Amino acid sequence: MLAIDFAKAAQGKKGLLDHFHLHGYVNLQDLVALLTEAGLKTVESGSVGVGDLRFVLASPPCCA
Repeated sequence: MLAIDFAKAAQGKKGLLDHFHLHGYVNLQDLVALLTEAGLKTVESGSVGVGDLRFVLASPPCCA
């Protein structure tokens, strides 16, 4: 599974995308915990490299 979402911008910093979407800015560690609770193993996570986008790549334990 690949999950991608916007991270919370640095305090006081607002990017251009803040004006065009309504996101809750999921905390990356919360997303990792949710996927772990669902029985998935995190393979990799981090910055996408574009703006404030972050990702988590997870797989079933048998395939990691």
